[in-house]
Amino acid sequence: MLRAGLAALLVCVSFSASAETFKSEDELRQFTDRVVDFLLKEGTAAAFVAMKPYTLMPESEFEALAAEVTSQRDQFRARAGKTIGFEFFWPSEA
Repeated sequence: MLRAGLAALLVCVSFSASAETFKSEDELRQFTDRVVDFLLKEGTAAAFVAMKPYTLMPESEFEALAAEVTSQRDQFRARAGKTIGFEFFWPSEA
């Protein structure tokens, strides 16, 4: 389910001029760590609040996405148990 949350993050994050942007890979890494930390400690809603400034989605679509991810995460948690951690994967440079 963590993958689904990160996939949602990637869908929502935009690098358009009308949304917040990241100035470096380090800033992006700090952001993703913060979002996943919210996801683990405070829940899906807190993670989506952190992602909101970086999206261009209409509010209604963003809220629908947040509700769907929350529902899926709750279903996963019921089957597999509580998430106990996360790892950040980044493609290595050749």
